[in-house]
Amino acid sequence: MIFNILVCGVGGQGVITFGRLLSVAGLRDPKVCDVVGAETRGVAQREGITSAVVRWNLGREPLALSPVIPQGQVHLLVSLEAVEVFRYLPSLNPDTVVLADTRRILPKTVLGNDLPEYPPNEELEARLHSAFPKAHFLDAHKLSTQEFNTYQQTAIILFSTLFAESSPCPPPIDLESFRGAVQQMFPGKAAPLQAIEVGRVHAWR
Repeated sequence: MIFNILVCGVGGQGVITFGRLLSVAGLRDPKVCDVVGAETRGVAQREGITSAVVRWNLGREPLALSPVIPQGQVHLLVSLEAVEVFRYLPSLNPDTVVLADTRRILPKTVLGNDLPEYPPNEELEARLHSAFPKAHFLDAHKLSTQEFNTYQQTAIILFSTLFAESSPCPPPIDLESFRGAVQQMFPGKAAPLQAIEVGRVHAWR
């Protein structure tokens, strides 16, 4: 089985770094045979549309995987911005797990254009849940800022909710593999490891 992950957001949120972290986590887990990843950076260094693809091969033999996820075959979408989820709807299916931060950051391609206002988060959540029963919104940016005085742990908190006892869809890799990847990517830093625990105690609703 190939487990397909799509991470999205806007430039400056750490989308690329988090995609690399998930690649390292897959390589550390004995259930993952090999990993393929790809990155798409926005036209602007900051506040441009950004995404990362990570594909974990959970089979026994290496495969010549493309770094492109086939349409409708994303298993997990991690969105670090509330509205970016909707950009990738064709890549999802009713069984896709959607984790989305509630923070809104308008990309530079939108700022200054005469476009209608984005609907409130409550409406976005309702629309997502109707199409994707495993969609979950969390103000991970706020949690990161409260706990660590920085937004930099947002992605780790968001992903770590999958390891919570109340999570209906734990990831295919072990928690220790993810912890090991965090230690490898951020050696000597306590906050990223603590962020895992912040996510793990979060209750799904």
